[in-house]
Amino acid sequence: MIMPMQQKICLKRRIIRTTMLVAVLGFGGLLFLAYSDPQASRWVYIFQAYYYPKHRNGLIPVPDEYTGEWREWYLNGRPRCCCSMRNGKGHGKGVNWNEDGTICSEYNCYEGNADGLLKFWDYKNGMLHTITYDRNIPCTPEGLRTVYDYRKDTIEEYVHYQGNIVSTKKTIIGLQNERNLP
Repeated sequence: MIMPMQQKICLKRRIIRTTMLVAVLGFGGLLFLAYSDPQASRWVYIFQAYYYPKHRNGLIPVPDEYTGEWREWYLNGRPRCCCSMRNGKGHGKGVNWNEDGTICSEYNCYEGNADGLLKFWDYKNGMLHTITYDRNIPCTPEGLRTVYDYRKDTIEEYVHYQGNIVSTKKTIIGLQNERNLP
């Protein structure tokens, strides 16, 4: 069946209008992903961190004046880190994850420096390590480091000072027996 000429023109106009609408919405979506706040959603962060030419290394630097909760994401959509920030520096609780979604570390910060207990898990065997930092001292290997080895039922504590191990202590869990390591 042959369509009258006027119907063909009307159909062409509808196709052109629909194509233009889709193009404008698509372009607007790309502009939103490229220029909005990277903390607006995980998809905005992923687009800007991995596809936008300005970054493309997977990390977006925290702006100097940023205050609030800062989140970073892996390309697969899983969280990389979540930490409280004040004036562009870590201030409060933070958590990091591995790319497979397992927790990597938990920490507290005060004005960008480690403050309190830092917990981190060994990726290969899942052993929990802890280091205690004093308030407002930059992250150094000083302080108390505790290693929990659940396979051997032991806790090992190391006190670090100026890069050296000052003292060590090993405790066998479940027994009231404590002994100092040589």
